Amino acid sequence: YVPKDDSFHATKKACYQVSSGVIAIFGPQEDKLGAHVQSLCDALDIPHIESREHNIPINNAKEFSINLHPGAYAISQSLRLLVKFLNWTQVAVIYEDDISLISLQELVRLPLQKNVQFIYRKSSKENFRETLRDLKMRNIYSIIVDTKPESLPLLLTADLETFNLEDFKYNYVNMTAFRLVDSDNPLVRHTLRDIERFQPIGNNILNKSNVIQAGPALMYDAVYALTRGLHSLQQNSPFLLRFPNNASCDSEISWTDGSSLFNYIDSCYSVSNPYGEQHNSSDED
Repeated sequence: YVPKDDSFHATKKACYQVSSGVIAIFGPQEDKLGAHVQSLCDALDIPHIESREHNIPINNAKEFSINLHPGAYAISQSLRLLVKFLNWTQVAVIYEDDISLISLQELVRLPLQKNVQFIYRKSSKENFRETLRDLKMRNIYSIIVDTKPESLPLLLTADLETFNLEDFKYNYVNMTAFRLVDSDNPLVRHTLRDIERFQPIGNNILNKSNVIQAGPALMYDAVYALTRGLHSLQQNSPFLLRFPNNASCDSEISWTDGSSLFNYIDSCYSVSNPYGEQHNSSDED
């Protein structure tokens, strides 16, 4: 457990894990802490697997980090296609965090449809009403929202099924959301049944409709990616598994076999990735 506002202790705890011989590190989810741990893993050649929404590339990184969360380009391209399909001409983009703006700027990356205008508005749960009133005065009724689910629970971003939409049934609001998990996939259904069996003794990561939340789903993929990499490593270079991680934060010794494991994880996951995108710290997908 790492407090989200304590990068010093996050680094210390990560170094303790390294000294105990770990071969990979997952997380943390918080952006600033994730960047610190990513930098540590880059320095020690420890594979770093994460699923952060905002993964800002580190300059001169050695690419020892794999982020399974769809990146800014993939999300923005999906939104651009939706805007084109719905024939929107004036689109308001409401965001809550400054870091979200970095991803949302991909929406206006060239080439852009000539008849589409994007208007960005930073807002919060305290002044959502004023922001929406301003957009209404400008006759803008098409809105893309990127905000914290707890700040706007009835207009959320990703896990739409986890919220009660009863209030929106009769007021002519048309909402579209993207879901990261394909619930119709047989493998997903099988995995959800396994998770449901362990619900009484584990964390509640499924909602009442048995739809898994995005965070736990991405962490499942992260563990699966490591498993695929280890399996491939064992088949092709079994002798590497005899050697424990000998890295050290104190003496700044990197793990000799870390790059081999990372390459196997990266190659296995890139092959199994349906989008065919690369996943690393310098080019997030």
